Amino acid sequence: CGPCRAEMPDLQELSAERDVTVVGLVHDDVPSAARAFADELGVTFPLGDDSDDALYDRFQATGLPITVFVDPDGRVASRWFGPLDRETLDAFVDQLD
Repeated sequence: CGPCRAEMPDLQELSAERDVTVVGLVHDDVPSAARAFADELGVTFPLGDDSDDALYDRFQATGLPITVFVDPDGRVASRWFGPLDRETLDAFVDQLD
């Protein structure tokens, strides 16, 4: 997806520069193709598989990308539908502290 491709570098930078864990989920794609896409963009954070749509449905997603922010206690702090830029990602992470 174009928006996913656009935000991947910002997510990679966030995972490298901030004390946060970033996990990508493969949705509606072949896991090996998604990994190749991530490798092409230099993504080093882990990718999980949501081929059964369990998380997609749980978070009531209606399209991609969706970003879910989980606080240190494991609770969903917020979610965002659509692409995010680095400044907005940082703002959401700042709220988790």
